[in-house]
Amino acid sequence: MIRNTLVSQDTYEVVKGSVISNYDRKILTRLYQPIVGFGAIATYFTLLSELEADKTVSKTIRPHSVLFDLMDCTNTVFMANITKLEAIGLVKTYVGVHKGVTNYIYTLFAPKTPKEFFNYDLYVSLLQNKLSKKDFDRTMMYFKNDLKVEEGYAEVTTSFNDIFEVASLEVANVKNDLIDSKSNYPSYTFAFDAFYLKLKDLQFDRRKITSSVENTIVSLSAAFNISAYDMALLVQRSLDEFGKVSETKLKNLARRSAQAPKFEEKETKVVYSGITRLDEKIELMSNLSPIEFFKLINNNQPLLPREVSIINDFVRLTNLNNGVTNALLDFVVQKGDVISASLLQYWGRVLMNKHIEDAYQAMLTLQNGLTPKTKEVKAKTVVSKKEVEEAKNIIDTQDDEYEKLIKEFKEMRKAYAKD
Repeated sequence: MIRNTLVSQDTYEVVKGSVISNYDRKILTRLYQPIVGFGAIATYFTLLSELEADKTVSKTIRPHSVLFDLMDCTNTVFMANITKLEAIGLVKTYVGVHKGVTNYIYTLFAPKTPKEFFNYDLYVSLLQNKLSKKDFDRTMMYFKNDLKVEEGYAEVTTSFNDIFEVASLEVANVKNDLIDSKSNYPSYTFAFDAFYLKLKDLQFDRRKITSSVENTIVSLSAAFNISAYDMALLVQRSLDEFGKVSETKLKNLARRSAQAPKFEEKETKVVYSGITRLDEKIELMSNLSPIEFFKLINNNQPLLPREVSIINDFVRLTNLNNGVTNALLDFVVQKGDVISASLLQYWGRVLMNKHIEDAYQAMLTLQNGLTPKTKEVKAKTVVSKKEVEEAKNIIDTQDDEYEKLIKEFKEMRKAYAKD
């Protein structure tokens, strides 16, 4: 429903969406007020005051003009404050028309507990942007749990079973629609359609994404400005040893991602060999993403999560274009090597140090173990068959360090095969 301009004749009522305690007032003042401002928190407390004697619904339905007079504000100021409360998750607003009169229902929710607040990256980011480091640290200390049991004390708390007998009690059939103490999450738009589409491309089971994980994704996306595409890559890397999404790991990855330098995707440079079949392969390498190409050269077999993670990490760390990256993947598969982060990173460094920018030069470099000594091959758009043959014949003796590395890779393959 489209939200119309609020006028003073529109009526309103207030409802409690959750239990709100006196301690929540301290949380609202210390943690939320720096974010939404004094006016928004004053609006919250004013609406809360209408719930007399701990009622969950206000006694009467009144026009907004009464509220405006009480707060000494205009409808514009009130709307600015109420929308801040909605955005931060403290209020949900419903509107309807009854007998020609527009009525608003303001549902108030309790704030997050201090522990929940500081575990929610979006709130922490907003608060840090409003407070100095000194004031932010002081605010955290204000809510610190200082309960410590000194040495020499032993717990003597009586257990439930020592006092109560439950064998003869009957459980009443109560309709559980009672008010709860849970708080509400802020309203933030995240492109979940694009996110799940990317997860499908990564062959990631979307059933692993619980509602709790979705809330964490929304928070991290807002706090660190992470796109749906990049969030899917982070989620794919956040699996724990049981194959579940670790929210702690996801948060750490998001924080590191926000601190990492941003790279623009490099344009794929295409240099052809002059040989038809080879040029067709170069064309594929240059136009397919590394995930798509690796799947293609593996007979379209689904990639293992480990393989997807290794490839995505390699692309992010090296920033090599698709053509060069795919030439390296093809090289690894042709040699029969098990794909590993160390193997890709070694050859990735070789290609980066040699400033290789196209698939063809990458293929020659990887095949010979060094940069091919062709005559300005890199600057040409077409390379002759003679130059290809010359490049293939340039094979120097590998040094001891390289032989040692190859030996380690072979041992690694044997270890993977045993697993």
